[in-house]
Amino acid sequence: MRYICEVTIDKSRDEVLELFDNPDNMYKWQKNLMKFEIIEGEPHKDGVKSRLTYDEKGRAFVMVETIEKFNYPDEMIAIYESGNMWNRCINTLIDQGNQTVWRLDSEFQGKGFMKLLCMVGKRMFVKQTMKDMNNFKAFAESV
Repeated sequence: MRYICEVTIDKSRDEVLELFDNPDNMYKWQKNLMKFEIIEGEPHKDGVKSRLTYDEKGRAFVMVETIEKFNYPDEMIAIYESGNMWNRCINTLIDQGNQTVWRLDSEFQGKGFMKLLCMVGKRMFVKQTMKDMNNFKAFAESV
C-alpha cells in the first residue's frame, strides 16, 4: 500500500528542518513516544539505526528506524520495522518562503494479518499519518 500526505507549515524550511531534525522535539509532538535511542551509526548519516519505544494503550510498542538516505534539506528516507510491518517514508520539505510543505510519501508492507490490514485499511493509515503530521505542524507553529 502506498499513499502521499502533505501539510503546509507556517514556518520557513530552515525553521522546520531545525525542529524536525532535533530528536528531543519528537516527545513534544509524538505524545506516546516514551524513548528514542540510536542503536547503530551516527546521526545525520545514511544507515543510522534508532529504536523508538511508544506507549500504545499501556503496552510498550517498539519500532526500529533505519535512515536509508539522509539528504537534508531536500529529503530524508526512513524505514520503520516492527513485527510483521515494514514502512518506508520519503520526507520532503518544500520551501515556500515563509511556509514549508511537508510531503510524506509512505509505503507499507505487511505479513500475515498486517498484510490484510494494509490491503483494506488504507484510510486508517492515512488518517493516522495526517494526525501525526498535524501534531508536528501545531508544535512547529507554536514555537
